[in-house]
Amino acid sequence: MFKLELDLSLYYDPPMEDHGGGIVVTRTLELPFVPTPGVAIWSKDMDECPEPMGFKLDDIVWDMGRQVFLAKTQLVSSGLPMALIPHAIRSWVDRGWRLGSWMDSYQQEEAAEEADDQDEAELPGCENEEMERWLTSRPADRPADFNKVFGAMVRVMAELHNNWPVAYAMHRTKLFLGEEALKDFNSAAAKKWQEAQREVREMPMEKQIAWQERVTKKYPPLAEFVAKLPTY
Repeated sequence: MFKLELDLSLYYDPPMEDHGGGIVVTRTLELPFVPTPGVAIWSKDMDECPEPMGFKLDDIVWDMGRQVFLAKTQLVSSGLPMALIPHAIRSWVDRGWRLGSWMDSYQQEEAAEEADDQDEAELPGCENEEMERWLTSRPADRPADFNKVFGAMVRVMAELHNNWPVAYAMHRTKLFLGEEALKDFNSAAAKKWQEAQREVREMPMEKQIAWQERVTKKYPPLAEFVAKLPTY
């Protein structure tokens, strides 16, 4: 048997783009063969897809010291309500994936322990249409837990350098405007959204990095919110 540590990069479009940094979960597998680029692996226990489409292995490395193969794969999910992204990530954790990357074991940093006295976070039961309305509502008119998810998505996109113009516009306007909302380009919300995107694109790199550092301090990490969700 051959040991494989596999990173799965998750992309949720929108608000993320389907390239660049993704939200990474990882797991250790035992394979009866040497993994090669392009080979797809599948198990109903580790994949949400009931059909054997499989995860295609890329960037395979053999770590001689640890006697383990390292590989990466990715999955793009489209149209999932933002409020359900933490639940979707939690479903991967429930299948045996772990938040983080095999790269973590090669780095010297240790993750800070999360406070264990905080209340478990749950979004109230609601329909997808209601969740979509939250995206264009004032923060005061939205559930407090969704505002945490919203801020956590800004932070993770900033950290991953994924779709910064959208992340910055979310931060500045406290809204998310998709294609449908932007069709009314004369609306006050659409104008503010587009102005925010122009602002970050014209910003010098040092100011962009300063913004990234600010939102990293301002908003909670997505992993913290996912950890508080109940196991299904």
